[in-house]
Amino acid sequence: AFRLLASHDPSISGVAAESLRSVVRKKLLRDPTSGDCCDFLNGKKDGDFARESGDISTQWSRARHAHQRLTSGLKFEWLFVEGTGYHLNIYRSPNPVCVSPSSAGLVVRILRDEMESHFISQLAALVDQGKTIQVFSSHPASNHFLQAGDYTRFCDWNFIHRARLGVLQLNATRRFGNRDPRCRKCGYARETIPHVLNHCKPHSVAWRKRHDAIQNRVVRAIPPTVGSVTVNKKFPGISTTLIPDLVLRKKSDFDSCYSLFYDSSTFGAVVPSGPSSASPDLSLRIS
Repeated sequence: AFRLLASHDPSISGVAAESLRSVVRKKLLRDPTSGDCCDFLNGKKDGDFARESGDISTQWSRARHAHQRLTSGLKFEWLFVEGTGYHLNIYRSPNPVCVSPSSAGLVVRILRDEMESHFISQLAALVDQGKTIQVFSSHPASNHFLQAGDYTRFCDWNFIHRARLGVLQLNATRRFGNRDPRCRKCGYARETIPHVLNHCKPHSVAWRKRHDAIQNRVVRAIPPTVGSVTVNKKFPGISTTLIPDLVLRKKSDFDSCYSLFYDSSTFGAVVPSGPSSASPDLSLRIS
């Protein structure tokens, strides 16, 4: 609609302006001014604009309805300037912009970008945003799936976004209706995502598999030169009821014997280990 009114061809812009005045005339039952035409396109509903025109759907009535729909996320208005014609004021943040007829080709891109920014900010402000996704998505190596789903199966990508927004089809996360919120598997009071993933006993096998998958990656990342690793075994010297997930035994400190030898010169003597280390003839005095 704006590009029709701002056309460089005088015949096209003239026909468009006359068509707009004809539609507004049926609405007001009088000859409209340019300000009345702008009020019509801006969706004004009080005064003379409160009555029904009884006219068929036109390009201008659809533009009026589009303005009413878009104002929920974007504030803009039509205005008429003598000598230049119709303009579009877009109150975007932080810098508002006035689209003149000479730059009418940019109006669609500006409106689309502003609506995209509005929806992104609206999505980011949802109270259902998960803490986990907020933390690890800040790292560039871990958020590759957010937009394009790189290196991720579609079923995983679909689950991730529905889970972080709290819209999975769980009994306690439904926003409408009075459905029973109890867990359908174990009967717990509320069937939520944390309960299903971490607390529902029928899914305990899945807990262990997720836990072991992460644990095994840590084990494989420890080089053999650091020490030996034991997994899910009792550790001597602690309670028998405690079974640590991972125990890393570092290699003996005497593997770095040269550094220990030179450090011991500070104390003036090096005493070799063994049962006869207490005899004077086996001790070496360093002056």
